[in-house]
Amino acid sequence: MKKTIHLIGPAGGGLNSIEEFLLPALQRKGYFFYAYRNVMSRVRGGSNRVTITFSSSPLRSFDEKADYLVLMGKERIEDALMHAKEGALFLVSTEEECTTHSVIRFPKEKLQEFSRHPGSLGLAALGTLFAMLGLGRSAIESIQKDSWTEDTLLANRGLAEYGFRLSESIPERADAPVSGTILGGNQALAIGALSGGLEYYSAYPMAPSTGIISFLSAVEEKEGIFVDQAEDEIAAVMSSIGAASAGAKAMTATSGGGFALMSEAVGLSAIAKIPLVIVNAQRPGPATGLPTHTAQGDLYQALGAAQGEFARVILAPGDIEECLYEANRALDLAWKYQVPVIILSDEHLSDSSVIMRPPDYRRLKNERYLAEQGSDYKRYDYNRISGGFKYPGYDESIILNDSHTHLEDGFYTESPDLTVRIQEQFLQVLEAIRADLEPPSYYGPPRPKTILIGWGSSKGVLKDVVDQTEGIGMLHFRHIYPLPIFDQTLIKSCRLINVEMNSFGQFGKYLRSEIGAEMDASILRYDGLPLSTTYVLEKLEKL
Repeated sequence: MKKTIHLIGPAGGGLNSIEEFLLPALQRKGYFFYAYRNVMSRVRGGSNRVTITFSSSPLRSFDEKADYLVLMGKERIEDALMHAKEGALFLVSTEEECTTHSVIRFPKEKLQEFSRHPGSLGLAALGTLFAMLGLGRSAIESIQKDSWTEDTLLANRGLAEYGFRLSESIPERADAPVSGTILGGNQALAIGALSGGLEYYSAYPMAPSTGIISFLSAVEEKEGIFVDQAEDEIAAVMSSIGAASAGAKAMTATSGGGFALMSEAVGLSAIAKIPLVIVNAQRPGPATGLPTHTAQGDLYQALGAAQGEFARVILAPGDIEECLYEANRALDLAWKYQVPVIILSDEHLSDSSVIMRPPDYRRLKNERYLAEQGSDYKRYDYNRISGGFKYPGYDESIILNDSHTHLEDGFYTESPDLTVRIQEQFLQVLEAIRADLEPPSYYGPPRPKTILIGWGSSKGVLKDVVDQTEGIGMLHFRHIYPLPIFDQTLIKSCRLINVEMNSFGQFGKYLRSEIGAEMDASILRYDGLPLSTTYVLEKLEKL
């Protein structure tokens, strides 16, 4: 069994609260889910949509079309028909007629007996969903917030009780809770960084990465870390470099526009060998673009950030579970090799939620790779590939961090021979990192005719596509640069279709430049909406 709910309404109309109450109720009754928020860039008004696909089996993606649609605010059935499956049920408070689908109406006059808040329909519809999905009347007791007054609490529970009674003849589902924690992508990135020893986090709030600083600031005192809301992205990245140079494991996060401002600091991290982790939660550009929508358009930016050639790492988690592990890996690689590490997330991952099982703690690392104490220390030892980090005050060693081409002790040099030596050291570090990264994961039949090439957040959708087709496999990359070593036999004998969320086919071109792999076709989405199984299947059929 798999069903999808759409909550559609204006910003400020209570959509997020309805989702907040519905997800734990689904989990308690034994359902897995994949929830995604698609919102407009405004504080109030507009037309936002929360999509929740739930199932008795684990999910890797959400369905674009819904079985149940809750229309709040001024949303019209006519406009929402494009999101409805055949036989879908609408829950509305309007008198609008619909001859193609079933409708449950909640008269405004009845809703106003409880509350005049614009989100009153959502709470009544929530109660109806509790009943129709067999989640039980007890779920109504979970409808509460610390910020509510007693009167508000009673009114909101009264709305849910009213909605529940409309369908109370539906039998309740027995409790069989799914174990795990409800997590979004930003929360998983934050927890992964904490597991890697994060001590300092500085960021300027920029959607869709803001959830990271929101989470970390909430646990700052408990976790014993320092969280700083900087005045801009340049201050955020420079203070992170400063903190790391003083021995603190540091990270920052932003989106494409903020990452553009951080570009010069990426080069400083590289030449000064100061560990740096940057999360770029991608959204459509250029400039402000679509600030609350999703894309994979910043790969070129990450590959080329800062002038010159140097060692860097680019990671792109494929799902929320990988967000945790790759954030942990990012801190580990940054400190092991003293390089900048860029995590390419996106709005789709940031604003999605799933039930995440307990992590495999054996995969998590928290090392500092410090040099042995003693004053006989060369900050920029040309023969050192990894480890050996020291910070001022660690011992009696003198530490010089320099943005110039430098001698091993940190002093400036213009020697051509030493310039070559430093550049060759970058190349050696890259090869060492390459050996530390994991090859792309293959999913599908042993002898596919076609392989879908994907990276980052496309992972779950492409797996679902493979499950619904014959003769098609998927090769997914989460370690992007340097490109890991992997067996290329399979892709040399198959038709290759590049699937990503940009219009240039950036990863396909990057893969061709690295290993000569030619794409036979591409499925590219660049309208600000995330890839979905339906979208990819429709494009595949045309191909």
